[in-house]
Amino acid sequence: MILSNNHIDNSDESAFSPPRPNIMLLGLLMALSTMANSIVAPMLPIYATKLNATSTQIGLLVSIFGFVRFVIQPIIGNYSDKWGHRRVIQAMLALFTIAGLGYAVGENIQSLLFFRSIQAIAVGGLSVSIRAYINQITTKNNRGGVNGTISAMQNAGSLLGPVVGGVAADWLSIQAPFYLLSFFSLIGLILSFSLPNVKFNQYNIDSNKHDKKQTRWPNTLYLLAGINILEFVGLGIWVTLWPIFASETMHWNSSLIGLSFSISALASLITAPVWGKISDLYGRTISGITGLLLLLIQPVAVVLFTHNFVLLWLCFILAGAGGTGYFNAYYTMVGDLSPDGDVGKIQGVLGAASQLGNSGGSILGSFIWQALTIQIAFWTDASILMICIIGFIPLFKTEMRTRKQNKTYEEELTQ
Repeated sequence: MILSNNHIDNSDESAFSPPRPNIMLLGLLMALSTMANSIVAPMLPIYATKLNATSTQIGLLVSIFGFVRFVIQPIIGNYSDKWGHRRVIQAMLALFTIAGLGYAVGENIQSLLFFRSIQAIAVGGLSVSIRAYINQITTKNNRGGVNGTISAMQNAGSLLGPVVGGVAADWLSIQAPFYLLSFFSLIGLILSFSLPNVKFNQYNIDSNKHDKKQTRWPNTLYLLAGINILEFVGLGIWVTLWPIFASETMHWNSSLIGLSFSISALASLITAPVWGKISDLYGRTISGITGLLLLLIQPVAVVLFTHNFVLLWLCFILAGAGGTGYFNAYYTMVGDLSPDGDVGKIQGVLGAASQLGNSGGSILGSFIWQALTIQIAFWTDASILMICIIGFIPLFKTEMRTRKQNKTYEEELTQ
């Protein structure tokens, strides 16, 4: 029940909660799609070499994925608002299914490049449409918790995918992971028909969403977008240079390097629901700032405590948890700030900007490494994360002021 233009009666929060089966189904779809995507990622370069691809062509196979996502996400986001997010989810899962079959029967690198582009469209479109759909079935009271649940399922898929793909390739054939991609995507497509075709504001009762004339994006959203681009620049630096540093400076083997990423993903999986509750109970910016602080520990520790094995693994765990805390806050705040009818468009534009930031970070990190040292590149990563934290300060002040005003208003109503 809306009490005024700025306040909502939260006395019966359960009345505003989307049906739990819908949330779990969305989480399952996210897990299936993420697992399907991560099943083929490690196998694709190996498969390409068996098709006599050159090193340049293999590099193109990797880079075309990010480029297509950068181009297509804003377009899909815009049409997702017009056609309905459920329809786009179904269309993207269908493309996933086609891409898997195309990989498996491909006979040359050209076919792999084509179906890699199809897969990029599916991944980008699914990311946009699922997050937009979440925004339709949640309110500010439960959006953080729902995003936490979805993120946990997504991380579970990321953990299982490489293992399933590797086992399938070893025990069956190199084509087996691609058939699995198609199989899991087809299951997701079938399950997606159980999702209700939610209309705008069916569950979302936030009063600022009812103004259909509101077309201008809030200024706060631009600040949040800038912070997220910077965070992805830092992420690009880390993902590009950490495996090189671990191999050449610390003499770690491939298994240890892979395990360092897996332990972070496991920490992310375990803590995702907790971050969701923190976001809903104490504020999005609390989750975001704390998450960034935990992420900041990682590049600093690698430079200062290079040979302290136990401390480094503890930092990987903290960074995995911190990354989830930040992204939970980010996606939830985007949902809170997005004008109704522009949710998909905003998710698409911001997703494309993130891809650009990630690519820019990879290039920046490589340049600093070659021109200076790899340690300075890690310090650059840490500095970027500190700038992100500083950027959150005005968001924190605004959120705390709003929460205080809402609490005062609710106290006045009870008197």
